[in-house]
Amino acid sequence: MIAEDGTVGRSSTSAHAETNVAIWSPAHPTAFDKARKATIFTRLGTMHSHQEVKAALEATKGVDQMFCLSVNNVILVFSASQDEHTMHCHKVL
Repeated sequence: MIAEDGTVGRSSTSAHAETNVAIWSPAHPTAFDKARKATIFTRLGTMHSHQEVKAALEATKGVDQMFCLSVNNVILVFSASQDEHTMHCHKVL
């Protein structure tokens, strides 16, 4: 089962079950290229639901898919340089 927000669940067990699989469809046309060309990555695991993480990222000014993605309850920050990455991580945190 694929929910409207892109999360993938198991329809046989529960409508709210989450897996480690999600489909990413970037809102910005160059977001995929930025992620592909990045050289520095930080993975931030949270104890929040996918919906909570998504809402928090959408509500945070200056955080977008050009350097930050979320899959289920994990946030991935990616950048092309160390200085840029430090700035991106500070924004997300």
